Amino acid sequence: MRDTRTDALRLDDAVNRADTAEVRALLDDGVDPNIRDVSGDPILVGAAWVGVPEIVELLLERGAEVNARGADGRNALQRVLGNDSYWHEGHDQVVLLLRGAGSEE
Repeated sequence: MRDTRTDALRLDDAVNRADTAEVRALLDDGVDPNIRDVSGDPILVGAAWVGVPEIVELLLERGAEVNARGADGRNALQRVLGNDSYWHEGHDQVVLLLRGAGSEE
């Protein structure tokens, strides 16, 4: 039986370090792309916040639910769009990916 808490911690750590190779390896090893971090947010929400398009795209390709809601009731796109103080060029591509995957605004 998988230790989902450990899986969540490892995947969240790889996302926060923008380590696409490790995210891929963890997903290849069977970590659920819809797993939630310790605060209750789907990993996709954290990946969108970090703003690494390759990781967001990988999670979506592996089945992450684009409209899964975080602890605050917002999905990944809503969280990114509501973020005026922490915006960088990676977020532009993340927004396009999430919209292209059918995210609700």
